[in-house]
Amino acid sequence: LTGYPREELINRNPRILQAGPPDDAFYAEMWGHLGRRGFWRGDLHNRRKDGSYYLQETGITAVTNALGLRTHYIGFAEDVTLLRQSQQRLEYLAYHDALTQLPNRLLLADHIRLALAAARREGRHVAVCYLDLDEFKPVNDLWGHAVGDQLLVEVAGRLKACVRAEDTVARLGGDEFVVVLHNLSADTVEAAAQVRALGDKMLCQLRQPYLVGGQEHHVTASVGATMLDPDQASVEDLLKQADLAMYRAKDAGRNTLRFFDPDMQEAVNQRALLETELHDGLRNGQFL
Repeated sequence: LTGYPREELINRNPRILQAGPPDDAFYAEMWGHLGRRGFWRGDLHNRRKDGSYYLQETGITAVTNALGLRTHYIGFAEDVTLLRQSQQRLEYLAYHDALTQLPNRLLLADHIRLALAAARREGRHVAVCYLDLDEFKPVNDLWGHAVGDQLLVEVAGRLKACVRAEDTVARLGGDEFVVVLHNLSADTVEAAAQVRALGDKMLCQLRQPYLVGGQEHHVTASVGATMLDPDQASVEDLLKQADLAMYRAKDAGRNTLRFFDPDMQEAVNQRALLETELHDGLRNGQFL
């Protein structure tokens, strides 16, 4: 286990195996537990004689004499490096999409719940955007699922590049993605405008050509958006609302974004019209 012959270890302090500087807090907790319970079990990061590192599961038991005084300790050790790596990989796969490495539905739900809690605490808006690729099925049918999978990985990368570090990009499966936009403006109309701007950015990036398998492919996306109501909405309700809005985007001709709330959609449309008229007014000298 250690790479040392027994004669080099007998009568030596076990810290000879310790990897890196000692973690005083960790060892204080370990000895404190031993003092209270007489037993400790946990993982230690150790180093073999050849310098290689391994993770060692260790159990230590205090041994007492007839008077109840501790005379020594007995410990066991097992190399659990591969076991812990496998456990970490399984845990990762339980919460991430195997193809794109994005959060899956389970982890997405946690992120939305955290977003709701932050919205209640900070008074700022959060939005959920539901994206479905347009005309993705022909890519799989004509070029095969390997090409389709590569295209989905490219889509995931473009979406992550569009949003901010605090935002969440998840894949629900197939060609469906969800983006959670955190920390938007406290003003509802301003927050909706931020969603529109980020949505337009995503749509612009997704409709750029994809070079996959030596062939150029073209897909667009339909996006449905809903603003989180921290006092009423549940995770499933929010996903349903964004999904319904996505189908409105499909009905509107695809390659566009629609809000679940018609009033919010109208407010965003009015703001976009105002911005257009302001640009036209500046260009045409219509301001006095």
